[in-house]
Amino acid sequence: AGVQASFTHLIKFVLGKYLHAPGHHESRNQYSPYSPYQSATFKQPDSSNSQGTAHDVRGDGRASPSPSDEDVLNWAIRCIGLFTHAHTANQDAMHWGEQPTILSLLVTSCPFQYFSNPQLQLVLFPTLVAMCNGNSVNTEILSKTLNPKSLA
Repeated sequence: AGVQASFTHLIKFVLGKYLHAPGHHESRNQYSPYSPYQSATFKQPDSSNSQGTAHDVRGDGRASPSPSDEDVLNWAIRCIGLFTHAHTANQDAMHWGEQPTILSLLVTSCPFQYFSNPQLQLVLFPTLVAMCNGNSVNTEILSKTLNPKSLA
């Protein structure tokens, strides 16, 4: 249960930041104690340290590329699919808790491109199937917003 709670909190935080969903009022550039990478990515350049740069996460003097918003969102969506695949308790966790739930965030707040662009459909649709396969509650929630036949 602890892993489920930690995972769902982390994913809700990521989705809330990258989907700009209602109910999530945090700014992307605002400090958050929940961001494990914030100290590395928002580090100010130190003029006395000739070894590092503002984005030097590795410590070898080379700048690390920052992932795009789409990269982070794709990662989060894929993680949800892996987390819920063939695991009833993890599937159930996707509709529990404070609104908006992870399932409702994915269905109502994902950019339209995830439903229309074939490459992005390959990111979202397998996750939605993994969340709903064998789970009548998730399937019912999904079918109220999206026709499940469109995932086929």
